[in-house]
Amino acid sequence: MNSSFSVGSWGTAGVGGGSWLGNTSTYIGSPGGDIVVSFQGTSISFTGNTPSSTNPPTWFLVGIDPDAPHFPMLEHRFIPNGIKHQLLLMGLSVTTPLSGTTIIVDDQSSEIVYMGNGWMTSDAELNIGGGWINGPPLGNTTHRTSTVGDGLHFQFSGSTLSVYGVFEWTATGSMGIDFTLDGETTSSLLFVPTGTSTSHTETPHYLFFSSGILQAGNHTLFKNVTQSDGNQSLIFDYLTYKPSFTSLSSRPNFTASASSRTDGSSPPSPSTSNAVAVPLTHKV
Repeated sequence: MNSSFSVGSWGTAGVGGGSWLGNTSTYIGSPGGDIVVSFQGTSISFTGNTPSSTNPPTWFLVGIDPDAPHFPMLEHRFIPNGIKHQLLLMGLSVTTPLSGTTIIVDDQSSEIVYMGNGWMTSDAELNIGGGWINGPPLGNTTHRTSTVGDGLHFQFSGSTLSVYGVFEWTATGSMGIDFTLDGETTSSLLFVPTGTSTSHTETPHYLFFSSGILQAGNHTLFKNVTQSDGNQSLIFDYLTYKPSFTSLSSRPNFTASASSRTDGSSPPSPSTSNAVAVPLTHKV
């Protein structure tokens, strides 16, 4: 996939005004601007943040290049200033080349196995606060629990893994979480003391766990709630990994690992609903 920012005064912003995946976003400082993207896949979408409700509405024009049916050209043209782009999501076909990409797996994916009875699916908008427009989480849903013993299980073939969710700064209390990757456990504690003051009520794209560099190959993650006090909840949104396979057609099928499951159920067959997460970075 290739992308370019052409026309308009595009710039790069840091994390100061909000929470961004990778700690940066790309914004346009004056009306009018183009993004041109070439990709091989089944769908495409953008994530980011719109200007305040007092600014003019956003609109875009999409054009498909008839001379490149397998690599459509998408032109995304914006009118208001202040709009911020952060991430491009590209739907995968079985032949989409995956070298150098990051795969994103949403909380609703059948590849994630939830364990325990306390999990709830929420489609509530995120109350980001701080003058930012409220909006949905990635994929429009999250999975939430505050029940000790609840967890999830995920198998993948790759060289890195990161787990993201939403952090509630107004939910006082604490929650302990264990991340067990290939038998090695990392413990994490979410804690908000009484009287905490913050301009952002909820923080999206909150990094709960990062594996660092792994040996390329098959890996297994278990995530478990070990402690829950007060009003704090574990809000899981999505996870990402860099694949060890070159296309979905060569991705391993993990159903053969059913004997290693701790809850007695079999992992699901690989799904083709994953997307490639492509950070939109403006080079100045």
